[in-house]
Amino acid sequence: MSLKDSISAEATASIDGALASLDDAAAAAARLLARSRQPLIAGSARISTGQERPLRSLNGSAASSSICIQRRCCGISTVYAKPESCSRPPAKHAYAPTFVLLVGDCLLETWPHLIERLLARPATPEGADVKRRVVWLAPRGDARIPSFDGDVEVFAAGLGATLAANLAALRARVKGRPVAQAPLPFSALDALAGIVKGARFGVAVWTAASLGALEIEMLHGLVRDLNDTTRFSTLPLVAPDNGAGVLAACGWTTGFPMRTGFGAAAPIHDPWRFDAERLVASGETDCVLWVSAFGAAPPAWGMR
Repeated sequence: MSLKDSISAEATASIDGALASLDDAAAAAARLLARSRQPLIAGSARISTGQERPLRSLNGSAASSSICIQRRCCGISTVYAKPESCSRPPAKHAYAPTFVLLVGDCLLETWPHLIERLLARPATPEGADVKRRVVWLAPRGDARIPSFDGDVEVFAAGLGATLAANLAALRARVKGRPVAQAPLPFSALDALAGIVKGARFGVAVWTAASLGALEIEMLHGLVRDLNDTTRFSTLPLVAPDNGAGVLAACGWTTGFPMRTGFGAAAPIHDPWRFDAERLVASGETDCVLWVSAFGAAPPAWGMR
């Protein structure tokens, strides 16, 4: 069976709401794109060989703003599939992290496999004693991770400006600098500083759906400081539809993150100018091609 036949067997196509063959729908889409003066290719979906090109203006405000902050402050990050951030088979498990720092909320909602892939007790290589410590800078002191019965040390770090202040204070204590005032008690700050500094191999897990620009910048600074004496990375969780893969493809293809345009015959990155939702709302685009391998429904703003 050819690739086209396998796609045709599963796909349902329509033109103006009426069922149509995949070939007819593709031809109709091609005509619309050919007539368009300002087409918008958006979505995230899936990246494979040959799919790196539709990167004109990919949707994802959280991922886009997050990567812009990382570029500015020289963040150190890993991704889901890297051994730094996942449990691996016993023969390779020596590379898995010994310490996980969870920051903010919406973590499990953003990455449903967080528990099985990262928080669950790791497989232990023969003859090795691998232990993983989990600490959570949570919105509240009574926060709990549903369906996870492992040990988690919870610090009530808050959200927004409160979390940013606590991260800044923690960063100061990690560097041995004095702190005049912080939302967290000084005893908790010093205990936390000792924990993260003592990690042999740590990863800080967070999502831009929960953290603002200042919190993200403070977190990247903390991880960068920790790498002076130990090994630490961040694991930014992004929206579904393989946002992380699309972000990586944008980087290796254009040198920029998402929201990059090609109208000037060269890639131009502008998070405001190439915001897909804004382009549709303002009427600047006259044709939208939404790319998604995981969900058939387009975003609500695409139905205007």
